[in-house]
Amino acid sequence: MTNDFNGSNLDDFYRRISFIEREHAAGRGFDAPGTLGRSHFTRKPAGRRLGVAVPAAIVIAGIFGLKGVIHHFTGPQAYEQRLAELSRNGGFDRLGAKLMTADPVTLWVSDLLDRSLEG
Repeated sequence: MTNDFNGSNLDDFYRRISFIEREHAAGRGFDAPGTLGRSHFTRKPAGRRLGVAVPAAIVIAGIFGLKGVIHHFTGPQAYEQRLAELSRNGGFDRLGAKLMTADPVTLWVSDLLDRSLEG
């Protein structure tokens, strides 16, 4: 078996390997046409992000919606009675009663459900 790597071939081989390593370090690759190459899997810069405001608004709307649904289905008297029972207890029950108090948004959601389920 003969060794095909003589001095100039070996230098050419290492020069090519060095070139490939530099290209890969720069994020480029050598892909066959029609294949998904390295550039397909790199993360592209994101467009506009929602930030914190939109998810926070969705959570807050969900909380008020849940409060309105509970107020609608338990009825105003039973809802206030349960809040009074919670506020008599201590600790987290009192905090829960404070958070679940029927505010204007909760009453609006409850009224909206009354009108929409009426028909």
